[in-house]
Formats: sequence, structure tokens, C-alpha cells
Amino acid sequence: MKTRSLVDASLALAFSGGFLLLWALISAAGCAEPPTAASGASVPTAMGESKGVAPLDAILQKYPAPAIGGAIVDSTGVKLISVAGVRKKGETAAVTISDVWRLGSTTKAMTATMLAALVEQGRLSWDSTVASVFPELGLSGQTAEITLLHLTTPRSGLPVMPGNFPSADRMNPYADYTRELLYEELAQVQLQRRPGEEYEYSNFGVGLLTASIILAIMIL
Repeated sequence: MKTRSLVDASLALAFSGGFLLLWALISAAGCAEPPTAASGASVPTAMGESKGVAPLDAILQKYPAPAIGGAIVDSTGVKLISVAGVRKKGETAAVTISDVWRLGSTTKAMTATMLAALVEQGRLSWDSTVASVFPELGLSGQTAEITLLHLTTPRSGLPVMPGNFPSADRMNPYADYTRELLYEELAQVQLQRRPGEEYEYSNFGVGLLTASIILAIMIL
């Protein structure tokens, strides 16, 4: 029950940017350390040319975004972090490094990296199928053939979004999407093509991949 409740709490982040939660869980399982700055460390106000990164203000002058942030992180923690711009277009309040940023789909590549780490440790396999990860669903046919590699690439045949996805809250459309809804849709979905056949962007697939990773961390 504890494992399932963690999956429930994680699905919204899985769709909208759940990498930090995944990293925290993998860290707790002894797999990795999260990229946090050292306590009391000073934080630069701008990325310097010495690090090979163009000043963020110059980037903002070239592209019409209200703000931009960047960081350099290695295995020991945050080495450099900087932000520039304003919190809202048309206003003057400056963005800060303490503001909450929505990472969005950049976390898809990060989630794939977490999967690769688990594969390297022998906790999961690229060829693990969703049928083997979720045996209680009794999946059959082409859906049962979807592998974690298919979900990662993405070539699963799953649609962009689940058919039962609620979208009433435009500010946080993923908040109410539970594992029950995910599993319900997975059990009845009609794949658009056979797994592995063709690339197709799929938030549905990434949500399923995240649930698979969390279950592997908590169970294995």
C-alpha cells in the first residue's frame, strides 16, 4: 500500500516534470545523490564567460522570453546557478534563484537517464514489458508487448495523452490524474501502431515509464 501511494502522489509530476521526485526516490534507494548546493555556498549572480556559457541577459535580448535560468551541476552538487529577466511578461518584478520553475518536458530526458542508471544496476531491463511491471492489470495483445525502451525512445504506439485525461484546471491540468485512471486507460487503449514501429511523442508513455521506475525502486 505504501508503494502504491507513492505512485499515486507521483503521477502528476510524471506528466508535468517529476524528475526531482524521481531523483529523490532513487537517492533514498542508494542509487544517486540529488544535485543540491552546499550549505552556505555563495551563488553567482550571472553565468560567466569563464564557464563557457553566454551571459543570460544577452540570451534574453535575442529571444523574447520573460526570464531564463541555468545551472551547472556535477556529481558534487551545484557549481554555478543564475537567472535573468522578470517573473511575468510586461511587469518589472525580477525573477530570482529562489522562485519555483516548471521544468516541463525537459524532464523526459532526465527520466530516461534515471532508467539507464537502474538498468546499469540490474534493477530493470530495457526489454522489461509493461505487462511484467504491472502483472495485476492482465494486459494482453500489443499493449502487453510495450517495453521500457519503447516508452523511453518513444516508440510505444501510445497516444500523446490518455483518453481519460481530465483537463478542467488549465493552471494544473495534471493534478487529478491518478494511477487508477492511468491503469484504466492502459487496459483499454487502442495503440495507434505496433510498439517499436514509429516515433511518436507521448506524455502517456512517460507517465507510465515514471510509474514503472518508482515501483522498481520501492520493490526491488
